[in-house]
This record gives sequence, C-alpha cells and structure tokens, in this order.
Amino acid sequence: MKELVYGDEFYEFSVDTSKNRLYEALRGEWEDASIARRYLKHNKESLDRLQPGFTSLVDLRESKMPSEPVLQEVLEIFVEATKYAEELGMRKQAQIVKMEKKGQRTAAREVMKDSDFDQKMIQFDDPVEAEKWLDM
Repeated sequence: MKELVYGDEFYEFSVDTSKNRLYEALRGEWEDASIARRYLKHNKESLDRLQPGFTSLVDLRESKMPSEPVLQEVLEIFVEATKYAEELGMRKQAQIVKMEKKGQRTAAREVMKDSDFDQKMIQFDDPVEAEKWLDM
C-alpha cells in the first residue's frame, strides 16, 4: 500500500514498502533551483524508507523543462539523487513520459547516463506497463 511521504505543487513522493518501491511524480516548471534542493531532501527521506533492491517509478508527464541557468543545476541535483538511489541499492527504474515530449525524454536519459544506471531504466508512456515491468 502506497504511503505519501511528501507532496506539493512541484513534486510528490510515496513509498510502498510491501513492493519495496518509490513512487515519484514531478510537476510543472521549476524556475528556481531551491525547489530542486528541497526535492533532493525529500527524495533522500523517501529512499531511506526502502530496502536494498528497491524499484522506482517516476512520473514525468506533468513536468516541464526549466530554462537555463536553472536547468543545469536541476539536472545536477537529479544526478545526485540517482547516485544516492544507486548507493542504496536501486534495482531498476521506470519513467513515465509523454512520448511526444522529446526534450523531456532526452533530459531524463542524460541524467541516467551520468549516473551509469541507464541500463536499468526504461521509459514508458503507459503507467500499467511500467508497473508490470518493475514487478518482474
């Protein structure tokens, strides 16, 4: 059963300890890097509730790419969050994206590439398919 850890207009974190899974949803355009720093804090708090071997489902459908120079700092924070998840034993991650948003897909892949985790991440446009893949 999913338990909400934190949620606001920019992002939401929930965990399901029975599935050992992190659920994350990103929303809107982050015009200030302080949002990303706050995100990192709540990301770590959520991950600390899970056991090694956990999976992660990230919903990016409502997110928008921030403009420069905020974009670079936000991407660096996402890389830091992904590396922390790897250190804690993240097994794989599914990202839900709108397939027509090429920039969103590319940025998400770049974050994963920078973390050496890109081989264990797949992007989906269907949340049900993403959950099925994580359950395997």
